[in-house]
Amino acid sequence: MLKKTLLLLTLGMALLTRAVADDPKQDGLSAKTAVVIVAKDEKEGPPKEVAWVQQNYPGSKILRFVTRPSKEGKVYDVFFIKTSDGKKQELFFEISSFYHKT
Repeated sequence: MLKKTLLLLTLGMALLTRAVADDPKQDGLSAKTAVVIVAKDEKEGPPKEVAWVQQNYPGSKILRFVTRPSKEGKVYDVFFIKTSDGKKQELFFEISSFYHKT
């Protein structure tokens, strides 16, 4: 039963991440085109960010991240990654839905 539940959760997360990843307006390359992460709290949100990075930049390494509030009231996580071909890239995630929620 536990294995089945974990499998369903993993598949659901993959489908959700894929739906966001298919939106060309949300490529994560700037705050304006940030990937919007919808989650209920800070426990659920970060794994979705990491899953998006793994799916869209396979073989990359997350070097670090910072959290940045905007003047408009949105909150962003900015990931600094090294891609599989050695390039450094910044990725923006809009995390207002779960920031500071436990």
